Amino acid sequence: MQRFDPIPYLQDIPITDRKVRCVTCDPNNANLVYIGLPKGQGRLFEGIQCSTDGGMTWVERNTGLPASFTPSAIAMRDAQHIVLGLDPLTSDDQTIYYWNVNQWTAAWIVGDKRGFRVTDLKWDPQPGNVAVIYASSDKVASGGNSNYIGVYKSEDYGHSWVQIGLDFLNVSSIIYTKQ
Repeated sequence: MQRFDPIPYLQDIPITDRKVRCVTCDPNNANLVYIGLPKGQGRLFEGIQCSTDGGMTWVERNTGLPASFTPSAIAMRDAQHIVLGLDPLTSDDQTIYYWNVNQWTAAWIVGDKRGFRVTDLKWDPQPGNVAVIYASSDKVASGGNSNYIGVYKSEDYGHSWVQIGLDFLNVSSIIYTKQ
């Protein structure tokens, strides 16, 4: 079992009245950390923050994202493959983004499905499936299509997605078991 050391300076970010919504670390480099905070309230340290020194300093990484958003899940395969899920404000909002050369890019979802909240993102741990990632959803924004909840799969590092099932269940997390 891999052990992670606490992020020593995370408490120095002035977020006393907000919650960190999601966090991920590079499995190959413990100094590379991303956290997600709500964005759009006109404060410092909003949105996606990145540290390359284990939490000593932070840089905003919001290019390509909406002006206002609440991150709900983030997962990192390595420094080049990061996927972000959002809690949408409207039923027209994009909800999955991937990191693409210094900016976030909206992912393409079969059927142009939008407005569903991403509750979890998990990279497939099986050897040979390095580009595969799964997303779960448990609700949609007001006016959204409730058939958009369930489980989604991407086989290209999060660039495109297809809904693979459980569109009748509110799915809050994904867990892998060894077989």
